[in-house]
Amino acid sequence: MGRPIAHRNGEILKGDPESIREEVRTALARIKGEEGRTIRQRLVDLAAEMRSRRVGIWDEGVRQFIKWAKTPIADKSIGVSVRG
Repeated sequence: MGRPIAHRNGEILKGDPESIREEVRTALARIKGEEGRTIRQRLVDLAAEMRSRRVGIWDEGVRQFIKWAKTPIADKSIGVSVRG
């Protein structure tokens, strides 16, 4: 307490109950307002991009597995040697 807040130039951290209440009120107002809508939309866009990449990687893995499964056994290399 009594120290500057790192991401807010000039504001000093007080820590008393009224300051905390005001901080929560301000945060909730920002979350419910335009800033919150912007952040939520960014998260939706990011989730869609991550999902499409994951699906793309999954599809490629399935294609490679099918290709591997169709090759003759003598040609398959799975990194395990069997001695008989």
